[in-house]
Amino acid sequence: KPAVDGASVGLSLRCVDTDMDLVSSSEFKGGHLYQKNMALSCFRFMDCKTQFTKNEVSLLLRGTQLNSPYERKRWFEYMAMCKRRFRGGWENKPIAQLFALPTEFHLLFQRSLALEVRR
Repeated sequence: KPAVDGASVGLSLRCVDTDMDLVSSSEFKGGHLYQKNMALSCFRFMDCKTQFTKNEVSLLLRGTQLNSPYERKRWFEYMAMCKRRFRGGWENKPIAQLFALPTEFHLLFQRSLALEVRR
């Protein structure tokens, strides 16, 4: 059965933690891997997750770079206050980079500088 009668709309319900497709409409066509990973990283951020891989932090920076680091941090803290069982201490977790760097290019510069120091 179509998701919306008379329209070409496809829907899918995914589990963010396991990246598993729970149910999809017949019209749903999955996007590119980049789009899927960007969406999953952003949804995990909205769910106040704090553990991210380097690639996921880069995707998050790319997806939220229109907002300042202060705005991202403030939003994240407000969302965390709404959670019942939020465990604080994000300052030492990978998510902290999102609140310190303005854009993905700053992250790229930071990583390239670290590589140069190692040489």
